[in-house]
This record gives sequence, structure tokens and C-alpha cells, in this order.
Amino acid sequence: MKKLSLSFLFIFTFISLNAYSGAVEPPKKEEKPKELRDLNFKIWTEIYVWHVEENGLGFIYEEATPLVADRGITGDLVVSKYDWHPGFRVGFAYDISPDFWAIEGQYANYNPNDTRIIDREDGEILRGAFPHPENVMINQAKSYLSLTCHFGDLLLKKKFQPGKQIDMFLICGMTGAWMCQNWQVHYFDANAIDRCFKPKWHYKGGGIRLGTDIDWLLGKGFTLLVKGSMACMMGNYDNRTYAYDTNMINGQRTVIANTHYDDFRIVSTWKVAFGPSWQYRFKHCYMKLFAGYELNTWYNLSEIHRQLFYEGLGSYALPYETTGVISTQGATFGIYFDI
Repeated sequence: MKKLSLSFLFIFTFISLNAYSGAVEPPKKEEKPKELRDLNFKIWTEIYVWHVEENGLGFIYEEATPLVADRGITGDLVVSKYDWHPGFRVGFAYDISPDFWAIEGQYANYNPNDTRIIDREDGEILRGAFPHPENVMINQAKSYLSLTCHFGDLLLKKKFQPGKQIDMFLICGMTGAWMCQNWQVHYFDANAIDRCFKPKWHYKGGGIRLGTDIDWLLGKGFTLLVKGSMACMMGNYDNRTYAYDTNMINGQRTVIANTHYDDFRIVSTWKVAFGPSWQYRFKHCYMKLFAGYELNTWYNLSEIHRQLFYEGLGSYALPYETTGVISTQGATFGIYFDI
């Protein structure tokens, strides 16, 4: 009996050792090569060439006729318009969690300007859009216009994939802006007087931005990129209008207007951009190129304060203002890297 028990113990031990030595180890989780791992940090830069559209920038009437009692001005209004001008935008993004949450920051700068000179032709009458004495002929009108813009965003992004070929990013966060407009209008008249008007305003504010970015994958590295967002900002608005006459013979200057307006206001804005992009994965980074059209619009921002001068017995001035919408539109080119 004892020998039988030892025999069974020997057989059991032999089978167990064979079973252990022949067992297949569970496969290890395959690790992605370094060049194919998800890249967490992104940087980019964009260069854009935009044109600004703004209301209320008329400064002189061409082909005017003499004023008649109880009738208005007749003539063609010449408007100061910004030239096409380049700007830039730089940014970064960092994936803060494995489930497609990311934090993004960006800064943009844009500084367009315009210069216009209108000379009086023989037999022509120029009529100022800003007040100028009726009995003195304007020989030349000049307009110098500039706009300085600084924008910044700090956003939180969440990626979704509603379809196999569509990547969608929902964005929300903080936005800020500092914008300043300087304008000078000069009327040089037959009495050697340079009448200058200098309207100027600036706005500083911040608020929230909401939007979405959509990447539609077309294949072979090409995608159609659509970006859209809207924002509301609260901030300080400051407006000053200064006007003076300068005697071009002796240099004497006489101030004829000096007004100031200051308040806090809500400014709303929206932007949209769309166009094709091409992307390529290198060994240690990921690159995307974009070329498209972008449109931006700001409301409740632009104001030009003017005055109507009434001469004669009991002379007085009546203030009024023109308000407008500022929009930029044009081409945007970008290069983006995941590193």
C-alpha cells in the first residue's frame, strides 16, 4: 500500500511539472513604438491677411454743390477704408487627461491702417463731413486711420468622434481684447488754415468664449476644417474727440472742440473659419498645414463722435455720434505641430 501511494505521488508530481513547464505565458500588452504614441503637446502659428470693414468713416464730400437754405448736402461721400494688412496668431495646447481633455492658449495681433488724400479739382467744391466754415473753400482733405488689436484666449477643449471620419472639439473658456482706433482728418483751406479733427477710442475687456472645431477626414492626409465661436466681453470703453485750427503761416493753434466719453459696456463678437488642411506624421512629430477663409465681427464697439456747428447770431454746436460694426475678413494660413 505504501509503495502504491508513493507511485501515485511520483506520477502526480511528474504530471504537474510537465504541465507547469509547458504552460503558455499570457501575452504582454503590445507597446506602441515611440513614433506612434499619442503626442500631448501642440504648438502652432497662423499668418492672416485681412481687410477691415467699418461704418461711419466718411470724411469729405466730392462734387458738392453750394448750400441752399433748408436743404442738405449734395455730393459723393469719400470714406476712409483700411488696406489689406497681415497679422499673426500663436498658440499652444496640452492634453491634460487620456480621455481627450486639453487646455489651449493663444494670442493674436492685428494692426491695419489707411491714408487717403483728396485734392480739389478746378471748379469743384469739397464739403467737409466734419464741420468747416461754409464761406471758405477746402483745397485738400487728408485722412489718417489706424487700428491696434490684441486678443487672447485660454480655453478648455473636449474631443468627440461622432463619426468614423469626423473629429469634433467643443471649446469653452476665457477671452480678452484690447482695441484702439486713432483717426485724424485734416481740411486745408484757402485761408491757409489746417482744421484737424482727432477722434480716438479704445476698449479693454474680457469675458467667455464658446465654440466648436470640426475636422472632416477626407483621406490621404487631407481634411476639411471648420471653426466657429462666439464671445461676450465686459470692459471699459473710452472715447475722446479733439479738434483744432492751425494757422500754417505763423503756426498758431486754436482749440475748437475737446470732448471725452467713458463707460463700461458689453461687446459681443463671433468668428468663423473654414478651409482645407493637410496633415502628415513624421517619426517624432505630427504636422498640419491649413489655408482658409476667416470672418470676425464685433458689435457695440465703434463710435465716432461729431459736432454740427451753427454760425451766426447765437452760434452753438449740436453733438451727435455715428456707430458701426467692425468686421475683418480674409485669408488665414496656419502650421501646427504635435510634439
